[in-house]
Amino acid sequence: MGLLDQLSSLTGDKTQQSNRSVAEQCLADPSLLSEVEKGLTQPQTAGDCAEVFTMVAEINPDLIISYCKTLINCLDNKTTRVRWEAAHALALTAGKIPNTIAQNLNLFYNIFNNDNSIIVRDYTADILSAYASTSPDTAIKVWPVLQNILTAWDGRHAGHAIAGLEAVAGYHPELHQELYGLCEPLLQHKKKVIQKSINKFLKTLKA
Repeated sequence: MGLLDQLSSLTGDKTQQSNRSVAEQCLADPSLLSEVEKGLTQPQTAGDCAEVFTMVAEINPDLIISYCKTLINCLDNKTTRVRWEAAHALALTAGKIPNTIAQNLNLFYNIFNNDNSIIVRDYTADILSAYASTSPDTAIKVWPVLQNILTAWDGRHAGHAIAGLEAVAGYHPELHQELYGLCEPLLQHKKKVIQKSINKFLKTLKA
């Protein structure tokens, strides 16, 4: 049985186990990822293959670096699951590929502002936050975008901007007061999880 034939959608497996088995094989033999990459172009296997990349990236993100451009191409897929798995894999790897992220910043901005999937937008915000963490220059470059993430979509993605804001604060202490002013109103957000993450971040600014 070929590698792609073992994917959940082709075996009738309604769990993640078949895809996880494929991911484990790829972790043991990373050359198999080239076959998984080919499956990203096939409608029946694209979602499973994107999930395999995510599963591999969760263990060893370095292994998928050379496939990130293909994953980026999946972000305009009509199938929501393909987009969110591709974005998830990229979020896990973004801190290691700042140049690739920089070349596609406008794409990520547009996805965050326009994609109808909350999960895709969450992971896109994670990608931008991870990119911000890579250097003082990247942090300041996406600083305006992180501000937008705090308030866009009724602030529902604000928690996903925190890692990026922490990078901005670490690299640019001169922005602490502005950061505090931007984040403080979110202490009244209707979602407790966002209140909690913002409160924790503001405490680090005071420290």
